[in-house]
Amino acid sequence: MKFSFIIASVIFLCSCSHYDLGREECQSISWETRGLEDGESGLVLENFEKYRISCQQHQVTPNKVLYENGYNAGIKLYCSDTNIEELARKGGFNPICKKIDNLFLEKFSNRRIKILEEQISALTGEVSNLRGQLSSAEARANACTCP
Repeated sequence: MKFSFIIASVIFLCSCSHYDLGREECQSISWETRGLEDGESGLVLENFEKYRISCQQHQVTPNKVLYENGYNAGIKLYCSDTNIEELARKGGFNPICKKIDNLFLEKFSNRRIKILEEQISALTGEVSNLRGQLSSAEARANACTCP
């Protein structure tokens, strides 16, 4: 029980640290770049509020317009066909893309089905090959004149 609490605490602290910015970082950060990075990572746009709260503690106001510009560019990359294929290959699904592209789920599902069909085909071929090897081994065993 204690161990699971420690693990949960570490995960929570790590997830918060991305948004916990110091005064210098709040003042010097490129909000457009941060938005781009968050978008490319598939994070939600609403996370900007966490940056705002963190920087507000240092009397710094983050530039939401620049952040949103970067975020919009990043989320387009995250939701690109190439990345959808990678997400499908890994079996992951992030509903964030569905918000900006109603075809995302269909694209994701179709790619995932195609990948699974390819895997089934490869495994079917492997099973067929192994059956052939087994038949050959049985034929050799039956032909063997053992004492």
